[in-house]
Amino acid sequence: MEESILAEWRIRRLKKPSVMEKEDVIRWALYSIGVEGKSQDVYLYLLNKGSSTVGELARIFGLGEEEVRGIIDTLYTYGLVDRIGSEVIVGGDLASSISKRYIPRLEDTLNRILEVLGGASPGIARTVKLRVQAKFDFAGELDSMLASIDKLSESVKALRVRISELYGRYNQELLDDISDELGDMEDEISSIREDVEDKVSDLEDFRGDMESELEKIRERMNYVSEKLQELYRRIESLTK
Repeated sequence: MEESILAEWRIRRLKKPSVMEKEDVIRWALYSIGVEGKSQDVYLYLLNKGSSTVGELARIFGLGEEEVRGIIDTLYTYGLVDRIGSEVIVGGDLASSISKRYIPRLEDTLNRILEVLGGASPGIARTVKLRVQAKFDFAGELDSMLASIDKLSESVKALRVRISELYGRYNQELLDDISDELGDMEDEISSIREDVEDKVSDLEDFRGDMESELEKIRERMNYVSEKLQELYRRIESLTK
């Protein structure tokens, strides 16, 4: 029976790396979760630079744009990168991405399998909850969040510039609506930044509940990111 593949996961249990240089450890971790070859190179480039585009990545690595899109699709599925318009960004360190995004998506996939098995054989299904024990670097996560907030702000500015270029040439009412929504996103980004900066200044006091607090902030940032992508698509469809 042939089925279309919506997402594919590959987990490898490897020996602990003998060399503990940062890049070697990151490559070891990536290979452990099924990211290898050029996909590792692309991820490391994005991790160091912060963001890029498919065209730029294709030029840098000597790949076709379709091949780069395939790599980005996989990294996105794993929760290691985000998309904002034409930009591809890495919003946090690898450990945080695996803990907060990769593992929940893997859990969801396994639970879907068990759900189907439970329908075919009642009583067989059990809920999967993967347990991961890690020392969480709250200060590092907060710094990473502030960097991601800066990228969101830059994306809003870029969309503002794009809208200003289109005034007088395209539907002004629609552009006004998009501009108003951008204003809402600017307010939300400012609010998120204030919340993160509060957590930075009160890190010790909040440490006990910090992880749940950060998860709420991540959800708000994901909402802003998805909304900006939607606005970008609306602008692009307007100019076609």
